[in-house]
Amino acid sequence: MGKESYKDWNFSLLHELTEREGRDALDLALSFNLPEEILNARSPSGRTALHEALVNDKFRHLASTLISTCGIDLGLKTDLGLKNICGATALHIALERQEWDLAHEIIKAGCQLNVIVLHYGLFHWNELHISIAKNAPVDIISSLLTGGAGIS
Repeated sequence: MGKESYKDWNFSLLHELTEREGRDALDLALSFNLPEEILNARSPSGRTALHEALVNDKFRHLASTLISTCGIDLGLKTDLGLKNICGATALHIALERQEWDLAHEIIKAGCQLNVIVLHYGLFHWNELHISIAKNAPVDIISSLLTGGAGIS
């Protein structure tokens, strides 16, 4: 068998940097204008580097760096709409974990709203449902409604 690459595993250097090295290494990697296929690569569990940063308390600070790649001026784009194997996007994860500042950054970056996720295996909820269930601050709920999140 030949040597495996990140494409074989749908896993990338960004996952490794996010999990192990921290902000300086991630900033350096992003400064090289990585192609979107690397920026949005998935781990074996279906997580992108942004998902990994959101679920790992040790690397939460890296999430802002990855979200910032959504800026058109950078020529990069973290795909905020990618779902993990449970169907959750980065916004779902941020709301579920009550990371209000990061949720606001994701909304401001222009994420897709009204993405339905099976919540706790029982409810088909969108981002607004999760934010209300988690007692999100009014500014988060307002941003979701202004952005077009459905109330049904």
